[in-house]
Amino acid sequence: FGSRCTRRLEFCWSIHRLERVLFPMASKSAIVFAIDGEEHVVEDADPTLTLSDYIRGSGNTSVKIGCGEGGCGACTVVLARWDTATGTASYNAVNSCLMPLCSSDGVSVTTSRGLGDVHKGYHPIQERLAEYNGSQCGFCSPGMVMSMFGMLSAHPGAVCPDEVAIEKCVDGNLCRCTGYRPILEAFRTFAGAPKDSVAGESFAPFPEFLKTRAVGTRSFSGSGVEWIAPESLAELHAILLSRSDDRLGMVAGHTCRGVYKDDHLLDVLVDLNKISDLKTITVGTEGITFGATVTWHRFILTLRELADSTPEKAALPVLLEHATKVAGHSVRGLGTLGGNLAMTKLRGFASDLATILTGVDARVTVAQGGETTQVPLDRFFASEYELSRTAVLTEVFVPFLEQGEVFRSYRTALRPINSHAIANAAFVVKTEAEQVVKARLVFGALGSRGTSTGPFRALQTEKALVGLQLTNDLGAAMMAALASESWWPEDEYERHLASGYLMKVLHAASQTSCEVSPPAGVSLSSERPACSGERKLDWAELEHAPIGKSMPKTASKLQTAGEQRYNNDIAEPKGCLYAAYVCVPTAKTVFVSAELSAAQSSRGYVEVVTAADIRGSNAWELTGSAKLLVPQGEASQYAHQPCMIVLADSTRHAEAAARKVALTLTSPTEAPLLSVEACKKRQEVVEASGDASAVGPVSTVATISRGDADAALAQAPRRIKGVVRGDGQKAFYMEPSAALAIPGEDNTLNIWGTAQVPAWTHTCVASTTGLAKHKIIVNMTSLGGGFGGKLTKSLHVMCAAAVAAQKSKRPVRFLLNRNVDTVLGAGRLPFETEYEAGFDEAGKLNVVKAVTHGDAGTGDACSGFTLMIISRNMEQIYGIPTLQVDVKSCKTDKPGNTAIRGPGEPEASLIMETILEHVAADLGKDSQEVREANIFTSVSDQEKVAADPLSPDVDKYSALLAIGDHDCAKRKLGSSFPVLGMWEALKKKVGYAEKAQAVKAFNASNRWRKRGVAMTPVKYAVSNRGQQCLVCLYTDGTCLVTMDGTEIGQGINTKVMQYAAHFLSQIVPGSEVSVEDIRVGPNGTDKVAAGSLTGGSTTSEGVCEAVKEAIGKLKERLAPHHKKLMSSGGEVTFKSLCAAAGDVELQASGQSTRAHLHYPIYGVAVSEVEIDVITGESNVLS
Repeated sequence: FGSRCTRRLEFCWSIHRLERVLFPMASKSAIVFAIDGEEHVVEDADPTLTLSDYIRGSGNTSVKIGCGEGGCGACTVVLARWDTATGTASYNAVNSCLMPLCSSDGVSVTTSRGLGDVHKGYHPIQERLAEYNGSQCGFCSPGMVMSMFGMLSAHPGAVCPDEVAIEKCVDGNLCRCTGYRPILEAFRTFAGAPKDSVAGESFAPFPEFLKTRAVGTRSFSGSGVEWIAPESLAELHAILLSRSDDRLGMVAGHTCRGVYKDDHLLDVLVDLNKISDLKTITVGTEGITFGATVTWHRFILTLRELADSTPEKAALPVLLEHATKVAGHSVRGLGTLGGNLAMTKLRGFASDLATILTGVDARVTVAQGGETTQVPLDRFFASEYELSRTAVLTEVFVPFLEQGEVFRSYRTALRPINSHAIANAAFVVKTEAEQVVKARLVFGALGSRGTSTGPFRALQTEKALVGLQLTNDLGAAMMAALASESWWPEDEYERHLASGYLMKVLHAASQTSCEVSPPAGVSLSSERPACSGERKLDWAELEHAPIGKSMPKTASKLQTAGEQRYNNDIAEPKGCLYAAYVCVPTAKTVFVSAELSAAQSSRGYVEVVTAADIRGSNAWELTGSAKLLVPQGEASQYAHQPCMIVLADSTRHAEAAARKVALTLTSPTEAPLLSVEACKKRQEVVEASGDASAVGPVSTVATISRGDADAALAQAPRRIKGVVRGDGQKAFYMEPSAALAIPGEDNTLNIWGTAQVPAWTHTCVASTTGLAKHKIIVNMTSLGGGFGGKLTKSLHVMCAAAVAAQKSKRPVRFLLNRNVDTVLGAGRLPFETEYEAGFDEAGKLNVVKAVTHGDAGTGDACSGFTLMIISRNMEQIYGIPTLQVDVKSCKTDKPGNTAIRGPGEPEASLIMETILEHVAADLGKDSQEVREANIFTSVSDQEKVAADPLSPDVDKYSALLAIGDHDCAKRKLGSSFPVLGMWEALKKKVGYAEKAQAVKAFNASNRWRKRGVAMTPVKYAVSNRGQQCLVCLYTDGTCLVTMDGTEIGQGINTKVMQYAAHFLSQIVPGSEVSVEDIRVGPNGTDKVAAGSLTGGSTTSEGVCEAVKEAIGKLKERLAPHHKKLMSSGGEVTFKSLCAAAGDVELQASGQSTRAHLHYPIYGVAVSEVEIDVITGESNVLS
């Protein structure tokens, strides 16, 4: 039977192959590829579409779009390509938002949903990430899973790599919620595991139908762009010559679209991926030759394979380390060497590759005008070297070092990995008998030079250095030589970095002892080991199970598989339109008119919406002061304020059409106010005018006062004054702001949006559309992050979608472009605090007087809230007898700033900690001593707390409570004040005294790196706002809860399910209701009419209390039926009671009371950091 069956299968497969030959499924104008093992054939693919566009358009929404430019990793998928020479597939993770659909021919794509889902079971990586609580909002989780899968699949050998290597697998993936600790903890568990148990062919086998896929030169066209994919260099040159008059661009990985958003300016895209001559790697005796379309990923693998201890290959480990710090690994899976170098030459890109390869004296082969020449990179990047429009980079040659040469490269960036360099450098220095005999000094990424960022040879410095002895006084002479270079940067920090890099390589060349030499790696992060940590949770005994029971979030596996639905994952109705803003680029600029002809002729264009189409109020936020759309003839209130909405048949077409709208604008009639300082100056002019009716940009938000600050300052033994400044911070939620507005019968609207407060959305949409609230339903899915940024800032997207749906009478989806979202979303407000403080010789504060000005922007109610919190929380846990805090709002001509993650709390803490540091510096004391002088009533009392930190009496030694039982905002501090005991317990646990002593010893013996250790406390006041819910029981004993709280990953749904399970179990004692029988549905204004907000860390508590109240009502209603069933004999269960409920109303609302949820949360942390004195880079050690 087995033999016959095998022969039959072979026969069927032969017929299948014959059918594919005689009746091919795909024409020469089609691309063929696989997604999760399924064949996909796309005829005449649109060159403007990305792989992520296609995957999501085919219904697979596990691929998320966070930034759309390769920066966040949410869209990561794993590609497999078949190597006919080896008969194996190669795997690597890529950003599908960058990869053009047209370049997907012949590849096999694996998505997170393809690895596992609720139907077929979950993949080990998905399960592990869920078990370790590695997902919070979950938006980044599918990308994290695929980055891990791609890294393990690409790893050579039969076992998974070690923990250090595994940690690097998510270097291109951002998480804004959880932090990376649980993610990395989950992934590190695969270290050393058999690879086939988790990755590669076992889970993503390469499809048979693609193994012999081969087609000739092809072209596609769509959206006004032509795509040509030649198979040879000869064909490429012919195309370039014949299309020399077209706006043409050559693409391979096409990662440049993540930096330069100007694809719409090109008419022809020429794909180089099919040209095998550009993909070769050849190792010779003098160096390595890489084809120009070799990816960063293959470049790194080659360096790793060849790097050894031989002198000529000494540069390879340095090149390897530097290369792994550039971009993220999913971008490196697409980006090519030639593309990066060409982008640097033609666009002035601040490249790391260009600098390090120029430093090692690499050469590039250029084919142009019928000639092929090898050009040294320093000459290639020189302004006098011109590339013709038909020039092609074909090879990059990386030479080995000569005997005795030392190669070093350096970079400094805002983040050590996946961040553009602020500056970089690469050097070759050769010495003999401590004398420099050769020097090659290259600097790059110098942004202060505009589009000419380098790399630059320091020719004058090289000449000055050769022949000199490497002595300690060499630095000053070299710095003077550097300053004479024609390209010397204008920015002070760039000059400092360039000088520091040179000093580092001179130390390396002189082989100075490690105690006095600077950090040796590419950056300070080079020395960072794998993370390690310990969690110790003292769980209370479960008295109310399952409340308080440790369990993963109920949706965690859905999140890791990409199955959890976010706003942009909701299937749009038939006939849906898509929206994009047209923005006025500058503030105070009059919008005169708009020329629409170019937009109207673009593909997919439908119509525009203007302020004249708004039927209600032209405002989108709670204060009503910011306009939704700038009306024609009026001035913009802030830069990038929208003036029109373009509607088209896709988001990409809407954005393309919006770019073609030509606005006629008039210059600002007055200079816009863009800073706190500008507002203060304008306020002085207004107040000096004597006009009582004049309103300035500065207004008082709150004043906190305890005692007479001026009198106390006059009597203080010592005084200081200073200024604390804090810049803004973006919320950067992973899921962009989005809305789906669906018009219905009887002039109704159904809105799905991304907001933390459905009730506020309801109010604003009603106001903007002019509709009564009963004609609008606002719904929320789970959010992909919020952090306060979706309290108010996303309201305009929902209002805009509603207005557009109202005008077009069709559904409208509005996924806000990430760049526009980032600008309009503003963020944490910049502030400036001027302070004076009086204190004694022990550092004990007697008085603090502070005035804070905050940049509120225009139109956001939460900016004032943030400033109020600063005033109410500035004292933290410190006892300050006399305190005066004034906070003022500055109305600038910028998008309104808002509440961001603990609004006002970090600012207040920073101000107070800075004051204490200033006091310590003035007295020459350790700042820890000064902090403790203001925490404890005395040194002897502190010793009592240290002796018994868990004592309930520690609060009587608090300097703050010695002033009174209320804080500066007149809030009662509560019945306990455990933070003093926490302080001493943490000191003992971490061995603070020993740490501090070790830091002093380290700093004494290290000149170029320093360490610091500090302890800081926090007091965070929380309160409840009366959360609401609706609980529905069903006759099968299951339960649906809807509420005003929005799931943003904080686990509110899981907590509510636990709470509901516990209290439902009390209805029939002994009949337990399982968490699995509870479900939390999407919240909406048709379930909770006017609920409260989600934020402030107590929403879960409040909603749970509301659920308890609602279930109490249901219990009371069911009590007679329960009693009747019990009296009839037999077993009564919760399910049987529900089934016998008859005409009992099985739904009830609930609301939490406000009084019992007002209390402070206390915390204490200790941090140890190390900095590179030369560059300012830092490493958190513990």
